[in-house]
Amino acid sequence: MTVRSAILAILTMGPAYGLQLAAEFRRRTGGAEEVVDAQMYATLGRIERDGVTRKLPKDASGKVRYELTERGRAEAEAWLAAPVPQDAPGARDELALKVTLAATLPGADAPGLIAAQAALARDELAAALAAASDDLLADVVLARRRAALQAELAWLGEARTRLGGLVPFGYAPPPKRGRRSKAPHAPQGLQERDTPDE
Repeated sequence: MTVRSAILAILTMGPAYGLQLAAEFRRRTGGAEEVVDAQMYATLGRIERDGVTRKLPKDASGKVRYELTERGRAEAEAWLAAPVPQDAPGARDELALKVTLAATLPGADAPGLIAAQAALARDELAAALAAASDDLLADVVLARRRAALQAELAWLGEARTRLGGLVPFGYAPPPKRGRRSKAPHAPQGLQERDTPDE
């Protein structure tokens, strides 16, 4: 969840001030998601600059409130209605990138990285399981976290199995006489270690 999108969504209810928005953010995520006040105010400054909110005159208590512009309301409503892709096009999945790099770089320890990531995921899963809450909102957020960690552990097991026989490789040979390389963008037919038949 981006803080920007969350702020805009909360502001669909009407004008609010910064600390109020931070409190609503925590309340509406059951406290499972956190935003610090400095981040809230930095984001409020950016979204005002972007023209999706505007400051209102100070209220009787001296607080500056923010309200959505038409553009901001449209952005909030679109965000609230859109599904969230696991990996948006163009977005990098840092873990997958790190594991595949480690598996292909000479001297890197892909099995060690996978084992360390699996240990971390198991610890985080244990914490998420122990953190069960009576609060419906917090429990829904925690359930998503538990499912994501279980999926990560399954993926790590698959990566360990599939990449276990891969032989790390160096740079591709340079192109001849300044011509562009005809090598494909991604290696094809990666050499695998010889494994005895079982």
